[in-house]
Amino acid sequence: MCVCVHTCAVDTPSQHSSTLDYAEQLRIMQKTKDKLEIALERHQDSSIKKLQEQNESHQSSRAKMAEGMALALEKKDQEWMEKVADVEKASI
Repeated sequence: MCVCVHTCAVDTPSQHSSTLDYAEQLRIMQKTKDKLEIALERHQDSSIKKLQEQNESHQSSRAKMAEGMALALEKKDQEWMEKVADVEKASI
């Protein structure tokens, strides 16, 4: 039986060593998992920010396009009104 400061349920020194190795592997895996979670959160935050910027840009483009179309329609409407006025003058 192994003589340890902490309690362990192992029968041989090699089992004790493999238990310590396993515990160290678990600690390393936990640290890796924590780092990956942080990296994922950063990536998600970055992706959300980019998506919001793209959305704002798209909204701005749509607003400009709608304004341009409204001005073009207004101009066409004015041209038609002038043509109608010309036709009415010619028919008088």
